[in-house]
Amino acid sequence: MNKNQIQQKIKGILLLTFGMVLSLPSKAISQESIAAPTSSLVSDKAAQISNMVVSLSCEETRFVKLINIYRSQLRLSTLKVAKYGVQAARWHANNMGRLHYFDHTEPNGRNAFDRMKSFNYPGQSENIAAGNSDSGKTFCQWKTSPGHDRNMRGVNWTSLSIGHAAIPGSQFTNYWSSGFTSKDAELIAEPLTTMSACVMPTQLPVCRK
Repeated sequence: MNKNQIQQKIKGILLLTFGMVLSLPSKAISQESIAAPTSSLVSDKAAQISNMVVSLSCEETRFVKLINIYRSQLRLSTLKVAKYGVQAARWHANNMGRLHYFDHTEPNGRNAFDRMKSFNYPGQSENIAAGNSDSGKTFCQWKTSPGHDRNMRGVNWTSLSIGHAAIPGSQFTNYWSSGFTSKDAELIAEPLTTMSACVMPTQLPVCRK
């Protein structure tokens, strides 16, 4: 067995273990762990949607409520929602489903920070998850994973992005992406959603590892 085959076998074991712990996949990344972006690549969708009025779906809004309940319990500041960050997160969630991958890095090699930058969102960390349509279950995927939880509890964050996409026929059907930053970003005004029947959570779900 050569070096590459050994590395692939180890990677497969790690992924299997990771999946067993979380049931459904999720990943976290932060600029603390990789170099800052250097590319100025621009998304093929960014220019087209930069002037759109952004309103969150019910589940996206419910996620924002959950993370802010969580942060309030920890005596951390609540987070506003970044307009361009939402566009970047939704684009990435859709892209993962359409192109059948699950990663912070796109198949063309563009990393999370370059992608968020191309949408004019100065994202400094990113969580991704797949498999659940429900915001509470997705919140629990991240809360029970140390890396994702650390991103959600960032002391210096002032805004977040959130995006959910449902892609029938894809591997996991539902895909989520969420970014965080302490830098200035254009924000979405309240109310975050136009869906009047959307009921907001008042407490956190019980999350089991």
